[in-house]
Amino acid sequence: MQSTGPGTVEALQLRAPGFSQQDLAALETPFRARRLFPAIQNQQYRSEIWNNLQKEKRLIPSLWSFFEDIKFLKGPAKIMRHLFAKTELTVYRAMEEIFTACNQNEDELVLQNSERSFRSKSGRSVDQFKFGYWQLWLYTWRHFTKLGQGCPRKEEGEDTPVPKEPDPTIWHWFGALADKLGFESDQISELMSSEPDKETARKALLMGRCHRYFQYDQTDFERFQSRIADMYKTAIPTSPTSVRPSLLVDGPGEALQRRCGRTFRRAYADDQDFLFLDVLYDPRLGEGKGISSVYVRASVFFAFFGKHRPSSPMDTDPSHRPSSPMDTDPSIQPRVLDSNSQVGEENPLQTRPQPQNSRTNSQTTLSHIPSSPMDTNPSIQPRIPDSNSQIGEENPLQTRPQPQNGGTSSQATLSHTPSSPMDTNPSIQPRISLR
Repeated sequence: MQSTGPGTVEALQLRAPGFSQQDLAALETPFRARRLFPAIQNQQYRSEIWNNLQKEKRLIPSLWSFFEDIKFLKGPAKIMRHLFAKTELTVYRAMEEIFTACNQNEDELVLQNSERSFRSKSGRSVDQFKFGYWQLWLYTWRHFTKLGQGCPRKEEGEDTPVPKEPDPTIWHWFGALADKLGFESDQISELMSSEPDKETARKALLMGRCHRYFQYDQTDFERFQSRIADMYKTAIPTSPTSVRPSLLVDGPGEALQRRCGRTFRRAYADDQDFLFLDVLYDPRLGEGKGISSVYVRASVFFAFFGKHRPSSPMDTDPSHRPSSPMDTDPSIQPRVLDSNSQVGEENPLQTRPQPQNSRTNSQTTLSHIPSSPMDTNPSIQPRIPDSNSQIGEENPLQTRPQPQNGGTSSQATLSHTPSSPMDTNPSIQPRISLR
């Protein structure tokens, strides 16, 4: 840390020099001029640092960017707490307690690939909670403006966005999604039993005439309310977009101040249709030099929640999955600079065939980031953003052939960048609990 001064931190934070040519170019001149890491004069060490920076495909975090992202997460965390009774438990622990695997098939994962469509993917039952939990968080990211948790940040030159009234339909869908993903509680049942169409019809009728000067006959009012609600039910769902968002775009892309914290209005509108696991695990790279807003959202999501491969139903022996210290020791926080998994790694959300040899032990290759402390120690909410797993990794929800040789096992290759004291001294890690 003594070799990393404030100027270096400010220059590096929120850059992705291994992913964006524009970010790399912005760092090259000050690095060559020794304005970055000025205390390190040894040329060999500086060459190693530069090589590692060129491999860094995720946004480089700082404590400032971490706490800015916490500001964004507080609203969605409050929404998540509507799914269970009031408690002092963390969101993660409370959701664990209400997960019953209802509506789940054994060794099968339910994945939402658009607002109203789902698909199934083979996977172990132990992954059902984790993937369901993540998908509910993504729902809150897509709809926090309609669930009473504020609005996006204003764009320069535009009027300040005005908070919206909570949408009963969006709340109803939230409860239905939680139920579909295996969660049960009185609060979820209450959301599911609501009648959002009737509630919306009631508001429309009352807004149509000022109550100070008009009133409805009660019998007529109920009849009109039911009739309008029936009209809503005739609406035909639109087809979900089949376009995959690009991680790189032409032009400057997202400016540094837009890469952390609460999302901006235009970015929120552009990204809303893409905040699904299927899309985040398998985006389109693009051909530009600037970073897109989808890249930023995906980077923040994977930094806080991790990017993990669902286990195969045949992966019954945990020893088959090589682990890092973070898989078993939540006191160890993720590295600030790391390059374990790179763009183009396998997507863990696609089906992969199993070995044909019945004597072959099916094994999982961990080319993803180590699990979050939220996965192993739910008292820690959420963890410091890291850069271990990369945007655009090979999609673990895609097909991956298994070794045909019964004696072959998949191994994880870990090639870390130089660590900071935060990597080895967990006592200096900030711990935040979203309550």
